[in-house]
Amino acid sequence: MNLCRKILLVVLLISIQPLFAQKKKKNTPNNPQNNSHTIKKIQYKDATYENNVKTVQLYQDNQQLTYPILFLNQPGQLTLEFDVLNGTAENFYVTVVHCTHDWEDSGLIPNEYLTSLNNDIIVNFRSSLNTLTPYIHYQYRFPNENLGIKLPGNYLLKVFRNQDEDDIILTRRFLVSDQTVFVNGIINIATSASIRNQAHQIDMSIGFSRIRKKMMFPVQDLKVKIMQNHRWDRMMEVTHPTIISDTSFIYDGFASNLTFDAINEFRRADVRSITQYSNQVRKVYQQDSMFYTVLFTDMPRSRQKFVTFIDFNGLFYIDVQGRKGDPDIACEYQTVIFTLNSEPIPDSEVYVVGAFTDWQLRPENKMQYDEITQVYQSKILLKQGIYDYLYVVKSIKDNNVNHTLLENNYSECQNFYTVLVYYRPIGGRADFLSAVQMLRFGR
Repeated sequence: MNLCRKILLVVLLISIQPLFAQKKKKNTPNNPQNNSHTIKKIQYKDATYENNVKTVQLYQDNQQLTYPILFLNQPGQLTLEFDVLNGTAENFYVTVVHCTHDWEDSGLIPNEYLTSLNNDIIVNFRSSLNTLTPYIHYQYRFPNENLGIKLPGNYLLKVFRNQDEDDIILTRRFLVSDQTVFVNGIINIATSASIRNQAHQIDMSIGFSRIRKKMMFPVQDLKVKIMQNHRWDRMMEVTHPTIISDTSFIYDGFASNLTFDAINEFRRADVRSITQYSNQVRKVYQQDSMFYTVLFTDMPRSRQKFVTFIDFNGLFYIDVQGRKGDPDIACEYQTVIFTLNSEPIPDSEVYVVGAFTDWQLRPENKMQYDEITQVYQSKILLKQGIYDYLYVVKSIKDNNVNHTLLENNYSECQNFYTVLVYYRPIGGRADFLSAVQMLRFGR
């Protein structure tokens, strides 16, 4: 009898051993889905935290080609949209974090800057319709009755899974201003003869009489920043007013060195249709349940003359042609092949950048050089639409990014500039955004 029991015990242990091994495997660092909490560190910038999260947009109301800016006590909402590829519908939640002027957590607790709950669930989601690449499209609009904002400042929108704020899906920056500071400015071609053909100069004044009593030392307490085309990688902090009075600052662009390289008009990839090619598309083919869109080969513009082109200043627009239905769920995903005919650039890396890459240099938008064809090439998964882009060069030695080596630099180029004014009141614990002013050079 004892021998039979021992045999049964051995058989039982052998039969359940795979179950223990499976459970152990689920908890290993090699399984990010179940061990995601240890690898998802919040980034206070535009970022996605899972590879199947694509086409993230945050814009005003229903206007895709706008920047994520809200004005306190004024009507208007922001729309968040994103896709999760090859997945099933999940419970995603939204919250916002108040940040300092330099994008760190301000330390304020949610009930200090929110009017209601500190998180809300995304209830608007739909499956794609008849697409080779299946996806779930999510949409969320705020402020709303469940998520309202009562303080101005920099904010980070955070989307997370199943009410677990450590299981982050994506983060996006947005701005909320109370417009209590007045900004007046103009963009000119740079005054300095050495950069006159390549740069823009900002001349402006700032009036802060409405908040003067809330600051002890305005020169220190006011933070002024300028962005080119709403790009956080193209931003400068303005530190030296030319003329100072008790309630205003004046900045002479030449004296204060407020200049930006104008760069060039953006290149464009119109990939709205897989049957009717735009003048940027050479061919489209299907392989292994995926559409491949091959763009015409680009050339460096370093020796080309300036050509005026109406662009989106780096933004992208989701749309479909030749197919009926809502673009949000009817658009196909496609691998878009970018090709640049250029000699190899020593000790450097070449990237395709635009709003669709969050203006960041990531492995997926890095170009590889082909010694046989002598071209740089990159294959990027994109939803049907229109995409603005540029080619940039990153030095391996010092990580400096050059925007003009392949694109050239022309003062005739049209750009948007966003002036941001922050202040911290006497005894305050957070930076408030008191002005967002858009300035434009060109048409």
